[in-house]
Amino acid sequence: MLLAIIYRRAHSTSLWRSHVLCRPRPVRRFLNAHPSVPHVPSTCPPLCSSLLNVSSTLAATMPAPLSLAVMLAGILGLREVEVCGLQRRDVELDATPPILHVRHAVKPVYDRQGHRTLILGDPKSADSHRDIVIPGSLVPLIKDHMDRYAAEGVDGMLF
Repeated sequence: MLLAIIYRRAHSTSLWRSHVLCRPRPVRRFLNAHPSVPHVPSTCPPLCSSLLNVSSTLAATMPAPLSLAVMLAGILGLREVEVCGLQRRDVELDATPPILHVRHAVKPVYDRQGHRTLILGDPKSADSHRDIVIPGSLVPLIKDHMDRYAAEGVDGMLF
């Protein structure tokens, strides 16, 4: 849901058209699965210099507590459920280089009446457990988000 909102907002502000070569792979997959959104070329660099600018521009259109989620999904390639499953202990900003551990994902569970409950579980597959180097430009943004919006404690949720 979060990424769908983000992609729709980006499409409505024409960010896709102005930065065609800088779309991350998850966005490309989403757009290719939804033909109403403009086509994405099959060649796309993993991270280009203006990707940070595109993600920053898009993040600026989101509510403040969610802007970092856009940056993490866009720059690091995290899935929506992985971003929502991040806890304070998954972020090592003092390490050299700074590391983000992908250990959990938030998953919906439905009861017999159709009511949805979100639980913290494992990521999509065994390969989804991974450590990602955090670019230096994201470190101050993550620190600020953790100070202002993240839940307290080691197991506190970032979002």
